[in-house]
Amino acid sequence: EDKSRMVSKTLLKKSVNLKNVFDFIDLTGDLNSSSKKNLAKVENYKAMAYNEDQKLIFTTTYKNKKLIGEGQVDGTFMKLIYIFEDESFDKGNVTMYRNNALFATLKAKKFLQDGEMKIYNSSGKVISTFVLKNSKLNGPSKIYYDNGNVMIIINFKDDEPIGEAIFYDEDGKVVEE
Repeated sequence: EDKSRMVSKTLLKKSVNLKNVFDFIDLTGDLNSSSKKNLAKVENYKAMAYNEDQKLIFTTTYKNKKLIGEGQVDGTFMKLIYIFEDESFDKGNVTMYRNNALFATLKAKKFLQDGEMKIYNSSGKVISTFVLKNSKLNGPSKIYYDNGNVMIIINFKDDEPIGEAIFYDEDGKVVEE
């Protein structure tokens, strides 16, 4: 089987920051429409982003249904690992790290957050959970105390809160509805 190597260089019109960092993970344009068509043809991939001083600030790699983006963003080291579930390349599991500590885990479908998302503190404990459908809050969102007990539960439908929030004390007793 013949293999070819492609090399390209792109000068971006804007710098990488925390608000747009995941735009730079995009391999070949709009991943929503092109991922299956393009990733299925790629054995491995690596892209590097540099600032105007030619300092490497972000890399994206792909191999064996695993996409990794990492770099220094606004003084914070960020890493995202997206593991695709199958050859359709439209769903998978995402793990995010901030300064080499686990920050969040979530499921994605068609490159949108879809399912439970967990946010972790610097010690690796879950501090909040959310249920997302098409990247919108849908279902219970919970914030936890350090001891693991629920602090607050708020239900959502399409990013809008439904009903009243329920507050708990550190022992798990309802304090306010």
